[in-house]
Amino acid sequence: MFVIATHNGKKVLTNLLSDLSRFNISNENICIVDNLSTSKDSLDYLERLKKENYKVLHNPESTYEIGAYLYALKNFKSDVWFLMQDCNRFRYDFFSEITPKLTSNNVYCLLTFPTGMYDAPYDKMILSLHFGSWQYSKGTYGCTMFALDEVIQKVKNDWIIPRSKLDGAAAERTLSVIFDKHNIEIVGMGDYNSTRSSDPDPLTGYPHFYHIHSGRV
Repeated sequence: MFVIATHNGKKVLTNLLSDLSRFNISNENICIVDNLSTSKDSLDYLERLKKENYKVLHNPESTYEIGAYLYALKNFKSDVWFLMQDCNRFRYDFFSEITPKLTSNNVYCLLTFPTGMYDAPYDKMILSLHFGSWQYSKGTYGCTMFALDEVIQKVKNDWIIPRSKLDGAAAERTLSVIFDKHNIEIVGMGDYNSTRSSDPDPLTGYPHFYHIHSGRV
């Protein structure tokens, strides 16, 4: 199942759903979890999606991506999970390529980054508070990840639910520490590069997806 965390994200969500439709992924296999949207346009759009057989959930708390994923896990079952943000855009259907590579000991991410390279002081504080250390093997950029259900079930009870935007950013690292704790290999489809990521020309961006800048309604 594809799980998409969204918040006032009609503008970007429309494009992501267009991509998934282009890959012949059925609406019934897509769960959209709304994190307390306030935009009427976005809320109206979610109501339309329900009529198109998308699974639409309204998370009663503002808990960012991690909370949205957990909310979907409570409500649905799936053998494979593709967990992502509403602002993701994909170049081609690599999901069919990744699925056979998923094992009980790995998780795939769009991008990873090395420990310490992009860590802000708040990130280190959160990691030290919860784990006593701010070391991790690879950061999970954007909290976007693809894994078998048995992997997600191993780690989900250890996930730290974000309560602020800063907590949400730190989750890219807390996820990594937890995967490391459970000996789950973090496989990056690429390495994050701030210059390449912000390149306005999509043809020179990352091979698997388009970088999306902020732009919501």
